Amino acid sequence: MEVLLDTNFILSCLKEKIDFLQAEQFGNLVLPLQVIDELRKKAEKGKRKEREVAKLALDIIQENKGNFKIIKLEKKFVDAGIVKYVQDKEKIIVATLDKELKKKLKGKTRILTLRARKKLVFD
Repeated sequence: MEVLLDTNFILSCLKEKIDFLQAEQFGNLVLPLQVIDELRKKAEKGKRKEREVAKLALDIIQENKGNFKIIKLEKKFVDAGIVKYVQDKEKIIVATLDKELKKKLKGKTRILTLRARKKLVFD
């Protein structure tokens, strides 16, 4: 089983002081290069709090890079790339809080999200 991490999932976990690496209990962590790029952009150009959280996310990813399967999505936009990626997979979970992405993925894959800002649950 694979768990693909979306940008907002990572940032939301850190804002709520939840270790996003806990998602590994559900499968091998998959991290798209495009998500790393989004985190870098936020670390450089976001609001102060967003920059800090994005930098922390990048530090955690760097320190734990052996825990991730890094992939390149086939689409330019992350959400479209994630939808395309899961089409060919049977055993994949997408970790996201993005409402639009959840709608696009409904019925195609399992979705891991945060509940009550405290714990990881399936949507």
